[in-house]
Amino acid sequence: HFLIANNCHVETGSGILSVTGYPESLFSTILDMAKQNPDLKVYVLHDCSLDGISLIDHLKTSANWFLNCPVKIYDIGLSYHHLQNLPNAHIRKAVNPPEINLPPDIMQNLSSEALEWFKQGYYVELESFSPRLLLKVVRKTIARTNQEGIVTSTSAANTANDWIEVGAGTAAAAG
Repeated sequence: HFLIANNCHVETGSGILSVTGYPESLFSTILDMAKQNPDLKVYVLHDCSLDGISLIDHLKTSANWFLNCPVKIYDIGLSYHHLQNLPNAHIRKAVNPPEINLPPDIMQNLSSEALEWFKQGYYVELESFSPRLLLKVVRKTIARTNQEGIVTSTSAANTANDWIEVGAGTAAAAG
């Protein structure tokens, strides 16, 4: 909701959808238009949680989303790796840690430390960051990927740098 409330869709010329179906009145229309756009870029902003890190796989493999659609998906969400450089992240712990049931490709890309962290029920919600800082990551990533023109192996590294810069800004603001 905060992306729309802050006019991010107008500023970036993007359609913004939530995995939960927001905005209700335009959701189906925007998604249908998106599926028909061969030049579509999808930016996925998510929590550092089991649901968050599996969201891209869900979007790629679900017929309700982008299964069999030639879209470029950028993961701009929060990862365990990013947390190492975000000292002010509000780490939470689930009372009943969820069972780890991730697709094999996600499992093999998780470090043993990240896997153990998730097994213990830890997670960080995007809401623990100010909208201003989240918007900075979204805007920087969209601007950078528009300049790159294509998805590259450096895209993920650059997104990590965007989060690190946000973390540095958070630490400076707190300090």
